[in-house]
Amino acid sequence: MKKIVNFFKVHFLLGDTLVIVACFYLLFGVFNKFGRVYIDLLIFNNADRLYPVLVNSCITLLGFMFTGVSITMIFLKDNKLEPLKEYGHFQSILNIYFNTILVCAILTAISLCGMMIDKNIYLTHATALIMFLLVARLYRCVWVIKRITDILYQKPKQ
Repeated sequence: MKKIVNFFKVHFLLGDTLVIVACFYLLFGVFNKFGRVYIDLLIFNNADRLYPVLVNSCITLLGFMFTGVSITMIFLKDNKLEPLKEYGHFQSILNIYFNTILVCAILTAISLCGMMIDKNIYLTHATALIMFLLVARLYRCVWVIKRITDILYQKPKQ
């Protein structure tokens, strides 16, 4: 059990992905059993509005993510963050950002396909799964930014 916990401490993005996929399929199973017709109608009736909004939102988020990477790299030059570089956390922080950018780009591509291939149930489910995953990744990015600012602006120990 300890090996599994240590594995997911190192590969936390994989752990996040597995949890999101499991939760998605659990929700999908519940909706499939009790309300699939209503969910499908809701999505199908709004597909022409859903995909353009997703494309615009993802492109905007991609711009923010690239800016976030630039800002983080500037912050990491600060001497207070030297331990992050010494222990290899600098690479983990960048991996979080680049993975988020990748997930956002995938969602953008799927949404663009959704605009062209209208009302495909598999594409709709893939879009929903990637949206859940993107929310988890964005949470990780916010968590990183909060930790970095906490380190930078903590009161000096006396």
